[in-house]
Amino acid sequence: MSTEPDLSVVVAAYNASATIGATLRSLLAQTLDSIEVVVVDDGSLDETAQIVEEVQAVDARARLISLDENEGRSAARNRGLTEARGRWIGTCDADDLWAPRRAKRLIDAAERRGVDVVTDDQMGFSVGPDGTIVLNHRYASRSTLRMGREHCFRLRGWFFVQTCSMRPIVRAAFLRRCGADYPDHLANGEDLSFYLQLVFDSSAPCTLRVGEPLYYYREGESTRVSEGSSDTHVLLTSYAADRTGSRELDRWAQQAAPGRRYVERRFHRRLERHGRLEGEGAVED
Repeated sequence: MSTEPDLSVVVAAYNASATIGATLRSLLAQTLDSIEVVVVDDGSLDETAQIVEEVQAVDARARLISLDENEGRSAARNRGLTEARGRWIGTCDADDLWAPRRAKRLIDAAERRGVDVVTDDQMGFSVGPDGTIVLNHRYASRSTLRMGREHCFRLRGWFFVQTCSMRPIVRAAFLRRCGADYPDHLANGEDLSFYLQLVFDSSAPCTLRVGEPLYYYREGESTRVSEGSSDTHVLLTSYAADRTGSRELDRWAQQAAPGRRYVERRFHRRLERHGRLEGEGAVED
């Protein structure tokens, strides 16, 4: 692709041979024709790279970048952001799907409203043993669900209710300017930290939400939950607050931390009673 595409979609993939084909088909079937899909193969040991190469051979909009060894999701995503050539940039997990009109719907709304960050809702789905697709939970916080089809985030409500319900498309010029990245020192929550950097950057006065579920999130069959999510949230919000210099984010993160720890302790006690908590021993007060 010699010309600058309207959109680059970055897909970090590690041992994703079972799902990457379906993900690529959904992205390349977008009604927005001017698109590139940048797949960063993070040192996969399976046939992920081969599948992407086969797609690339018949559709030049797909582009494979192979890392020599597994560097982790953050490093792979950051490499993809660096390599992206589009005017807008989005990300997609290697096992998720986009509705066919997602890219055009979100970019059209962002251009019309003159914003740099636009998102929608996520719709959870699972695949049964017979291949049947089941739609599950719609991921939209209460603070945004009741506000209509298009609106700017009310930051305080969005932060305190459900901060991770977004998969934004970002104007590339803004992304380069603000320098948001995925922190590679975090094992979990790196995506939320990236989103917080975008939303709380002082030069982005509005994050636009299109109130439609156009991103399909593949839900796994996780039966065990690990501890430490509240501590991780403190780390990821602190990183975002440092990167953006947002006193508002720093203040709200400190306010939220005690409540998150309390909720986590109660939740883990319930999991422990049902044998679903990783590790041994009770969670202390």
